[in-house]
Amino acid sequence: MTHSITRRAFVATASFVTLPSLAQTARVSRAAFLAQIARPEPMEPHIFGTLAKSLRQLGHVEGRNMAIEWRFANGDVDSLPRLASDIVARTPDIVIAAGTLSAVAMRKATTTIPVIFGNVSDPVGFGLVQSFHRSGTNMTGVTSQLTVLMPKLVEVMLEAMPKASRLALLMNPQQVSHAGFVASLSPMAERRQVRLMPYKAANPQEIEQAFSAMAKDSVDAAVVPRDGLFIQQSRQIGELAMRHRLAVGGFDEELARNGALLTFGSDQHIMFRKVAEYADRVLRGAKPQDLPVEQASDYVLVVNRSVESVLRVQLPQSLLVRADKLI
Repeated sequence: MTHSITRRAFVATASFVTLPSLAQTARVSRAAFLAQIARPEPMEPHIFGTLAKSLRQLGHVEGRNMAIEWRFANGDVDSLPRLASDIVARTPDIVIAAGTLSAVAMRKATTTIPVIFGNVSDPVGFGLVQSFHRSGTNMTGVTSQLTVLMPKLVEVMLEAMPKASRLALLMNPQQVSHAGFVASLSPMAERRQVRLMPYKAANPQEIEQAFSAMAKDSVDAAVVPRDGLFIQQSRQIGELAMRHRLAVGGFDEELARNGALLTFGSDQHIMFRKVAEYADRVLRGAKPQDLPVEQASDYVLVVNRSVESVLRVQLPQSLLVRADKLI
């Protein structure tokens, strides 16, 4: 039972809050944050804004008793190890890692500095923790368990498109959690008589090429798993889905708002509120190795009715009545 992301241009952005008033306080916690995507603008409505707000509500106020160094890789996976090493060199009290690749980079960079992760697909499988019940390492946090959630998303997609026989999977070869999706979905696909067709994309140009190939191959629908690149390019993916009149399903609500037919995944705002709670516990003296890993359990089904109209499909009532949000 478990408890309920040529020489290249420098892509990291960072902001480190240091104010004269900080020196006057009894204790200033120094935190670092690492994410694969670009810095959201504006930050406040984003899930990372939810993280900052939740920390404030727990008494950790940036600029007063907490200094946070925000680092974003702008989608450049290759820069994550360097950013992680730089964070470790600054010896913060705690690190918050958003997404699997950021957490893996931090795990390789330090085994001593406490790291709280959010939105990690398989923390045990990737060696970040020893078990869900007790971390046993310097890392703990909240897992999205994509290997468990991916089949559920595919089931929802096939419920929406019951006549689909050719299902595309958009996968990032740089994302370690994507590697086993085809194998894990094969029994279901065989049972449902659906052919799984993987398409690889590691940058925006390859995403466009992948959708062109999907259209050429006449796939019936496509599933987009969670990934920092795909989150950052959700508008591009939505536009390509509309251009090619392709039904797309994904995990993140933003994708539905940008043109996917539906999304089904964990509530990211709730997840990062929980990440803030873990950070608070560690900053107050708890040791990551003694804490369990929490599994996200708050799932949201979002359906875009306007996309349904454009695609000229009629979603079953059984699916619509279960939707948490209709766009």
